[in-house]
Amino acid sequence: MVELRALSPLVVVCLADPTAVDAVVSSSSGVALRIAHDEALVVSDDRIAADDAIVADVRATAAAIDEDAVVVDATDGWAAWRIEGEDAREAFARVSEVPLGEGFAQGDVAHVRAKIISGDDGIVVLVPAMWRDAVRERILADCHDLGAREHDGLGERTSERTA
Repeated sequence: MVELRALSPLVVVCLADPTAVDAVVSSSSGVALRIAHDEALVVSDDRIAADDAIVADVRATAAAIDEDAVVVDATDGWAAWRIEGEDAREAFARVSEVPLGEGFAQGDVAHVRAKIISGDDGIVVLVPAMWRDAVRERILADCHDLGAREHDGLGERTSERTA
């Protein structure tokens, strides 16, 4: 079985000198993803309670080293899901050739550039928001025979794709 859960994480972009990005990655209260030598994404599940605090912390950490650092709340630009269940890795393999280890990877998911975080609780896929529906539909369609079901962020089943 595969469950696709919509997520609403806070996503903060930090563009700065590599040393400042190192500091953000090592001190972030969210999951810090090193995208490039001068760029990181900080992703936090605690969006409602901590938006302003996390953005301020990332900004302060980066600015302490690089006064020209750019830190932006980019949450609205991203869509995210968690693929869960006993067949989660099989489901992911059907929509991506990115090899999964534990942790962070980047690559195509359903032919869209994505950020991927894999761990014990499933596989989180972040894609640009404009691709939200296309990626969602592709995962559900390609994983139908695995019993793919969609849930909202509160754990309620919202749809089940049928043939």
